[in-house]
Amino acid sequence: MLKISKLYVYPVKSLGRIELQSATLSETGFEYDRHWMLTNKNGKHITQREEPKLALFQVALSQDSLLVTYKESRIKIRLENPTLKEPILVSVFKEKVEAIKEEQVVNDWFSGCLGKEMYLVRQSSAAKRWVKQNNDARILFQDGAQYLVVGDSSLDDLNSRLSSPVKMNRFRPNIVFTGGSSFIEDQWKKIRISNSTFEITKSCARCTVTTVNQETGEKGEEPLKTLSQYRLSERKIWFGRYLKLVDSKDFTITVGDKISVM
Repeated sequence: MLKISKLYVYPVKSLGRIELQSATLSETGFEYDRHWMLTNKNGKHITQREEPKLALFQVALSQDSLLVTYKESRIKIRLENPTLKEPILVSVFKEKVEAIKEEQVVNDWFSGCLGKEMYLVRQSSAAKRWVKQNNDARILFQDGAQYLVVGDSSLDDLNSRLSSPVKMNRFRPNIVFTGGSSFIEDQWKKIRISNSTFEITKSCARCTVTTVNQETGEKGEEPLKTLSQYRLSERKIWFGRYLKLVDSKDFTITVGDKISVM
């Protein structure tokens, strides 16, 4: 039997994750998933590719705020802030997107932590960004889809080939499932979880973020080096599948929910 083993949301792109027991679904992903993003002074998005120590920033959500912690320092960001009115154009890869810049005290905090000029931006309600292969699938600051699913068995298979096992947090999935053979998710076209239906949009091509140790913020060669030996196709390394939400009755999924392949 296939069932959900873990659920994760990443409120700020490339920062820490929050583990959930139940997740609220939307047309752009889990509620608050990649709702914020860091940019440099030129508006270019910044991730662990450029700043590996972003892995060390931990986040937590309360009823009215996002709390970000780095070492002994922390800052609170309001979930709703009507005083923010400064729309700016930022780039996610090569795509221009309208976003809202956070308060200067927030930007100063991130700049101080990283030792360079940084800005935290949040998604603008006016922004429209779409998955390239599926123009009906809207996303926020995610790399390429609303949801990412990975099987525990796929990670087990990878770790059986590594001298030092890696954790699932290297791959930053939203939905992790148990059951089935390794890479069984490669065969899926459509799945149903509880009262929600998802369609697979494409496989996930992995980048150097997977080589960042999420506990130390240090980069290495693995697991990309090993994955390239058996998961390389079309000059890309594949691990996990991207999903889009097709329909839902209650817009909620929960750890332990059964996954049915359609």
